[in-house]
Amino acid sequence: EMLEKNRAALLAEYGGEAGVAALSGLDNLFVDPSEEGKCVAGAQVIVAARFAEHLWAYDWRGKVGTLLQAGTIEGTWDAEFDGKVRAFKVSGDHESELEWFDESDAGCLARHASAKMLGRADHADVKSLFDRATAINPRHAGVLASSAFMLHARERNVTGAEAVLLKALEIAPLHPDALCTYGGILLDDTRKDYVGAEEMFLKCLAVNPLHVTALAFYGLYVQEVKKDYIMTEQLMRRAISLNPAHADALSHFGTFLGKVRSDFTGASLIFDRVLALDPLHVNTICNKGLVTQAISQNFDEAAAYFDRAIDIDPQHGPSYGFKGLLLYSLRRNFTAAEVAFKRSLELTPTDVSVLANYGHLKQDILGDFNGAEELYRKALLHDPQHVSALCNLGMLMEDAYGDYGAAVKVYEKALVVEPRHTGAICQYAACLATNQQDFKKAEKMLKQAIATDPQDKHELSTCLAQVKNLQKQATKVAPNIVQGSARKELEKRRLSKIKNSRQARARSPLYFNEDEDEAEEEEAVAAGDPDALARQMASMLLDEEEEEAEFMEVLERERRQAEDLEGERSKSS
Repeated sequence: EMLEKNRAALLAEYGGEAGVAALSGLDNLFVDPSEEGKCVAGAQVIVAARFAEHLWAYDWRGKVGTLLQAGTIEGTWDAEFDGKVRAFKVSGDHESELEWFDESDAGCLARHASAKMLGRADHADVKSLFDRATAINPRHAGVLASSAFMLHARERNVTGAEAVLLKALEIAPLHPDALCTYGGILLDDTRKDYVGAEEMFLKCLAVNPLHVTALAFYGLYVQEVKKDYIMTEQLMRRAISLNPAHADALSHFGTFLGKVRSDFTGASLIFDRVLALDPLHVNTICNKGLVTQAISQNFDEAAAYFDRAIDIDPQHGPSYGFKGLLLYSLRRNFTAAEVAFKRSLELTPTDVSVLANYGHLKQDILGDFNGAEELYRKALLHDPQHVSALCNLGMLMEDAYGDYGAAVKVYEKALVVEPRHTGAICQYAACLATNQQDFKKAEKMLKQAIATDPQDKHELSTCLAQVKNLQKQATKVAPNIVQGSARKELEKRRLSKIKNSRQARARSPLYFNEDEDEAEEEEAVAAGDPDALARQMASMLLDEEEEEAEFMEVLERERRQAEDLEGERSKSS
């Protein structure tokens, strides 16, 4: 519905289908050999751009082939690429698997460069092709969009890529590749312009609802920003159904399965599929390390994946961040972990997960509470809804500053963002039980979580057992504490008893004889207020003491009366 509404708005704004087509700059996207009638032996061809990411094209993309002869099946031609011969479809409306390779055509050179980039060709060769294409036609929107993608993906030059894309969109405001690539840049950690990113993805999909990359990246946006996991899965599955060999779409879906669904086995299978298609896909190699760590607890293998990703791309900040977390939490190599965290933040200064994890190391190991808080606050500045940073900040408020009220507020905010986040639930419940003695609320929260999310039952059940144990300990300790306080209160009342008459003492506020005071005191006792409990115990002890004193007074009186009676009898005798 969103896409249809957006498409209707675009059609209205730009004068219908013809206006949208004119502004998309796609008139020279490809040249089908059969359209020109140029299928002749010896002609040079490349795999058509729309098929470059398909599974069958992996042996041919990024290469220049030669037509040999008409194929045995009508509408096909045999072509040779690097000594390998295959029959390719060359006819049909937008269905040709090949296009002409023309070194004088800017779009053709750019598409060839993009295919070589997919095949992990030497970066210098790829950049040279883009430079040649730009020199031939500096106002070709498709060339500019592809060149910007290279700057962002290969060179991490976000500023340069954005400048090129703005130029492309000035020339062709609705070019789908330019819109999609710009959306990816706005989604980047260095930008985090989520409103702008969504606008770009929706415009792209309104122009081309089958744009696989836009579907995959919009799914990533919906996952990370909107937290709408049903919609995320729909978008990603749609992308994969359109192109089952799209490495980025598969990689994003694998990450979704592991991160959101906790389906580490499914995620691992998806990552294996990506790496079979592209053995050098850095994000997937890094994420494969994470799921390996989760499934088998094989930390050496996980570390090997992170190191491999860094070897392929020394500028890949997330790999340093995950390596640092492994070194910190599992290897307990704190010095090496800090080095990895610092390197990660040099490359990606706004990576909120690394900021949160490095802050935890500073807090828990280095005792640098100010440094830890600074990192948590920086993480939340970039992403106010980052649950791990919120939980870590809450723990800092508890352990370092003893500000339990602030900790509770932080945990509650984390649970508003992700109501089923197991870590946040456990920390909040522990805070309620340990620092506020609100065992009832903590136990209720944990039981509800176990019922709604049985997947994390073990961790939640462990926390519930700890809360119950704390409650037992508090029950044992509380009477001694209250009795001690009660005796102090009793001493105060004894002094009051000496100074005042029995009638005055009965009217004293200490006894809460008035209805309003009694109601307030009962509420305080029910809530577990230590002072109220002490006053209650003091009253009980004082009442017992008075009863015992009165009983002893009666006994003494009866003893004296008996003695007097016995004396009189003796005299009579």
